[in-house]
Amino acid sequence: MICFTIVNGARDFHTANRLTADFLSDPQRRIEDHHIFATAYLKKRLGRPAENSILNRCLIDNVTNKVISDKPPSIYLKEIEEHLGAERLEDVLTSHLIPTVAGAPKRDDADAFLKAREQLILKAVASITGAPLPSRNEIRLLPGPGHVTDKLKRAFGSFSIELRNRGSNAEWRVLLDDVAGDLHARALFDDDAAWELPPLNSLYRGTVDSIRLSKIPRQPFEQAWGSAAAMSLAAVDVKPPEPV
Repeated sequence: MICFTIVNGARDFHTANRLTADFLSDPQRRIEDHHIFATAYLKKRLGRPAENSILNRCLIDNVTNKVISDKPPSIYLKEIEEHLGAERLEDVLTSHLIPTVAGAPKRDDADAFLKAREQLILKAVASITGAPLPSRNEIRLLPGPGHVTDKLKRAFGSFSIELRNRGSNAEWRVLLDDVAGDLHARALFDDDAAWELPPLNSLYRGTVDSIRLSKIPRQPFEQAWGSAAAMSLAAVDVKPPEPV
């Protein structure tokens, strides 16, 4: 994969110059195998083991490697951005098959980053080998408790069965009121990007007709999904209708 990124046009983090074969063999330049999430950062600050897989590795110059030390990606990438500019930094990251939107390392979410980079690497491998990409057909819905009715539960049951027959899985979890209020956003995520969705009523009225790419962070939603505040749709009690 390191060789593939070089052929793919991998760029130096410090200068944004392309890492050619001549560049790599030049004794005046020291290019090192770098952990994107530093081992010291993972161990000391997050209390988790080192991540030594290829998903957390890329080539980098030794100057930048020393500057990084045990800093989180959000800090050292910001410093590099101030030096190179946002557009050139994005070019550098993309050249190393490092995600820049969903799962971007600058959000300091190691798990989301590893997951997102795995998909980029798998796509890159598939592009040169012709190997089929593994299927990850999964839909997850995470609303608040409003509008949960018996009719909704039945409709989702039919929907999930239809998807399962097509080789996909759908799961619906409902957040408790106090947590849902902190995540008041209409967002759609896939493995590569995020979008902000307009209110359905606006779509119906025709006053809004677009779904826009967004930099809304995925991490809070992932955390909420796995938290105790997220209940399965089936476990949510349906409130009786208000008396007329």
